[in-house]
Amino acid sequence: MNQIPLVSVIVPAYNCTKYIPETLSSLFNQDYPNIEIIVVNDGSKDDTLELLKSYGKKIVLIDQNNAGAPGARNAGIRAACGEFIAFCDSDDLWASNKVSSQITYLNQHSSVGMVYCHWHVWAPNNDGIFVMPFGFGREDHTQETDPDKSGWIYHKLLLDCICLTSSVMFRKSTIDKVGFFDPSLWNGDDYNYWLRTSRITEIHKLKSSLVLYRILPQSVARTPTKVHYEYEILKKAIILWGVASPDGHKNNVGELRNRFATMRFGFGFLHFKSGDPMIAVMSFLSSIQHKPFWYLPWAYLLMSLWKRLTFAANAVLTTTF
Repeated sequence: MNQIPLVSVIVPAYNCTKYIPETLSSLFNQDYPNIEIIVVNDGSKDDTLELLKSYGKKIVLIDQNNAGAPGARNAGIRAACGEFIAFCDSDDLWASNKVSSQITYLNQHSSVGMVYCHWHVWAPNNDGIFVMPFGFGREDHTQETDPDKSGWIYHKLLLDCICLTSSVMFRKSTIDKVGFFDPSLWNGDDYNYWLRTSRITEIHKLKSSLVLYRILPQSVARTPTKVHYEYEILKKAIILWGVASPDGHKNNVGELRNRFATMRFGFGFLHFKSGDPMIAVMSFLSSIQHKPFWYLPWAYLLMSLWKRLTFAANAVLTTTF
């Protein structure tokens, strides 16, 4: 009987034939010997399913209708047999010692229910090619943590989503307490999950950079949506749990106001560039409410109103003539 705990790695897959072979190779090359890789084909419309079938028994393949990333992760959780569960997006890469480093840490710190690690932001060069960063994957098995981003970090998460999905590993017992990802969240389901987790357990961060986080132009986070999911998630968290971590640590009022102002400005700016001018207007007004003397939302509010009025005037002229 294998005494080494099983680790389940869950990979949501949607129209990802270009990058997922490299992702899976990095999972197959882990130096930890007891891993099941669960890939959830989330209603892909390209050749993703056929590609995944070619891996045979090297992966556990789940095929389902499109349910979004949270629905795919939930399907993986239901199928997982591991004592530990990790998530990896279908275009990211892991260093070969990612699993073993995190398992070692969790085995040595029984009170920690989730561990994550540092990551490299991996952008393409001017030719659109992703070049492997020098030294990636050569980090040692140090268990050194980032003290500023470890412990009871709920209050830290209120100021920033400091965890990356592909960097985390959970005890299955922790996931059993937290529950499933919220399928109603088209974006921010991971942020919501980290916040919920931070209410029931300490979360620690390893300093080692063990993940390559691939930046793609079609990233969900860069696509304007009608709903500002991150803002709604943050408001709901504060209503439910307040502003303090379970150990009593909290941010000052100014930090929270700045957080709300900045995120509302960022959402407004997305819509100003390529979305709905009226959503931009409402977002900049919200930013001003949180930070009245910040000049940027005032400037972009005026530009958004002008853009909206120009659009309306052009529409009237087009209709008339």
